[in-house]
Amino acid sequence: MPSCSRKATAAKRVCWIGGIMAVTLFVLFLVVYAIPGEQNNRTAENRSPALSERFFEELKSAAGVTLGRNPKAEILMVIGPSCPHCKKTWKEIRGAVRDGLIQVRLIPLMNTSGDLKTSALLLKAENPLEAWDRYVEGDLFAFEGEADGEQAKAVMLNNVLMEKWNIKATPCIVYRDKNNRIKIVKGEPRDVREIFDDLPG
Repeated sequence: MPSCSRKATAAKRVCWIGGIMAVTLFVLFLVVYAIPGEQNNRTAENRSPALSERFFEELKSAAGVTLGRNPKAEILMVIGPSCPHCKKTWKEIRGAVRDGLIQVRLIPLMNTSGDLKTSALLLKAENPLEAWDRYVEGDLFAFEGEADGEQAKAVMLNNVLMEKWNIKATPCIVYRDKNNRIKIVKGEPRDVREIFDDLPG
């Protein structure tokens, strides 16, 4: 499936980002080296139901914004703001979000040099649905202002979580199906209607 690779990035404010990077690198060290056993180098796919459930719950707890109002039919969608496949996927599902058929929780990452600020401002947005929709349509002023350190740190910790679960591409869609199983779609979905039909309620 088409997807965007995640890349490391530098940011404008060296002191601000330096402090956040120090915290993030420490957490990443714990994830990769200091946490023993099955938690290292795991993937969220092709694992036991228990691991899939743990991944799902950790993703639900990650920093993000909820778009739409139908928690019974919820999709968790990991995105990079600059990822064209993420934007295309959003265009295919936004109608269902606006119509109340599904609920989407966007979990933003930093894939490229501009993603950290955009992702942090998405977390800060008063109306994330309208701001994200405008951004996807090419509005360069959809996200204005400055993000604070806490939001940037939250975005970077989202990246750490993706490393922990070996999620290397965006978009990544995770949801609970009609049979209460966790499903994971890496990259651009072949047909979003298949996901809609697989959701409960």
